[in-house]
Amino acid sequence: MLRSGAVISHNKNPLIYYSQVINLINKLDEKESITLHLSNVSYNHKNTNFGVKHVTIKATSGEMVGVIGGSGAGKTTLLNIINGNLKPKDGDISLNGISYNNKPREIQNLIGFVPQDDSLNEKLTVFENLYVTAKLTLGNNPNIPTLVDNKLVEYGLFHIKNLQVGTALNRNISGGQRKRLNIVSEIIREPKLLLVDEPTSGLSSSDSYRVMMLLKDQSLLGKLVIINIHQPSSEIYRLFDKVLVLDQGGYLAFYGNPIEAIEYFKVNAQKLDSYAVECLSCGTLKPDDIFDGAQFYIERWIDD
Repeated sequence: MLRSGAVISHNKNPLIYYSQVINLINKLDEKESITLHLSNVSYNHKNTNFGVKHVTIKATSGEMVGVIGGSGAGKTTLLNIINGNLKPKDGDISLNGISYNNKPREIQNLIGFVPQDDSLNEKLTVFENLYVTAKLTLGNNPNIPTLVDNKLVEYGLFHIKNLQVGTALNRNISGGQRKRLNIVSEIIREPKLLLVDEPTSGLSSSDSYRVMMLLKDQSLLGKLVIINIHQPSSEIYRLFDKVLVLDQGGYLAFYGNPIEAIEYFKVNAQKLDSYAVECLSCGTLKPDDIFDGAQFYIERWIDD
């Protein structure tokens, strides 16, 4: 009865969120969990005003966090800061209290990153792509072929295991299958923190939802999953435990519960139906309401 994205409230005051319930059910051993902390992190690309500014967030294992914002808002920059490819100009970033500056190699071993563009070898088959990744990661483990087959079955790719991947223009597998293979290539080494850049880009609505459900399953298994996404549908938006909203210039506009985010920005935009977060008859959410109110927030933030 309590579905993903649901909230139990009384007189418009939230009492219990779905994410709180599911995290209690799937409570992790503290030794296995991780906590990511960004403290006042800022980064500007050289000779531009693009980047992120004053980002402070805290996220833990078992959560799926959606990074939302328009083009050029700094979503990919933020992911590259979290994965260690970019070093922030100001602020600090840490995993379980260990600063990225102190033990970068140890931290890198905990992170998996799925870029927006393919990282597949077009001349290899689906099985061979995943096998090579597993060999590089796991070494001479004799169980690698079985592990690869099991992962292909789990992610619905076993029936195409012997197909050559091909190029983006002359491909032998679908866009959704390519995206799933890219994700599995990172998941197979079991990272604690999984970062995914625009996993639904160029996919149909059904493929997008299937890919997002795979990522949601990873968070339920105990990983911290952070996803850049441009314009999520109502169904996909409900899957997030938290959303991080970046506005133009890389300013942090909101970080917290997805349902609260819609109400927060509708209030900022002074909409008449500010507290009507979802359709009463069908339960559909409108994530676009976030963008309507975000600019109002930034203008006030800069004035202050």
